[in-house]
Amino acid sequence: MPPESREHEPRATVDGGADGLDVVRRLAAAAPGWLAPGGEVLVETGTDQASAAVAAFEAAGLAGEAHRREEVGATVVSARRPG
Repeated sequence: MPPESREHEPRATVDGGADGLDVVRRLAAAAPGWLAPGGEVLVETGTDQASAAVAAFEAAGLAGEAHRREEVGATVVSARRPG
């Protein structure tokens, strides 16, 4: 984790628990209640965590998908509310 995040962000926003996905799971559980039909949420995650993050969103009833951009070294998971 970059020092600027570790040193300045509230712990609850950067501490993902034992597997690093606690915040993602909380977001996945809440998102269906505030996303409009067809709405989408995006989260940046580690490549090794992407499939578990997709699974968390799908367990909440959203359509999840992982996207990797090698040229910028980023992995993003998108989750869309059906409708």
